Amino acid sequence: MTAKSGSNRVDYRESHVPRYGWQDERPRWHVKKLWRGVCSFLRTNDCHKILDLGCGNGAFAARLAAEGFSVTGVDPDEQGVAIAREHAKGEFFVASCYDDPLQLGLTGFDAVTCLEVVEHLYWPDAAIQFARKALKDSGWLIVSTPYHGYLKNLCISLLDRWDQHCNPLRRGGISSFSRARR
Repeated sequence: MTAKSGSNRVDYRESHVPRYGWQDERPRWHVKKLWRGVCSFLRTNDCHKILDLGCGNGAFAARLAAEGFSVTGVDPDEQGVAIAREHAKGEFFVASCYDDPLQLGLTGFDAVTCLEVVEHLYWPDAAIQFARKALKDSGWLIVSTPYHGYLKNLCISLLDRWDQHCNPLRRGGISSFSRARR
């Protein structure tokens, strides 16, 4: 990543995208856990055109397409997108939430799903800004992030750190295990 002169924004480069090691189209745990509830919500709210932001290998997008939704996926990992293109129905783009969806022609979506992604982002608010531009005015943003359990939450409570821990617009990433790569 390189800083633009006169700006606090970082110029995002594809060459700095961490590889997630996608080997195949098999769904990860969150796809298995979340897809029924998300599909139900999308149907209930009359959503048809869906953007899966951070689609990875396309496993979630494939499930949505199998349920009859029109799906578009976006992910910065070229290997994941290649697997998605091979195994899932829909359009898939190598891009990220740091790109402009208007320039990519990604607009007019009924819903944007962003599942188990925000905890990996240096600037979590970029995903929200991307979704806002990609959605119809009446569109829905569905976001999930991992739950790390009772003990961690107890420690945060005992140390009175909730205000610092749960600020999704804090620059630098939500999780302590995310780090910038050179």
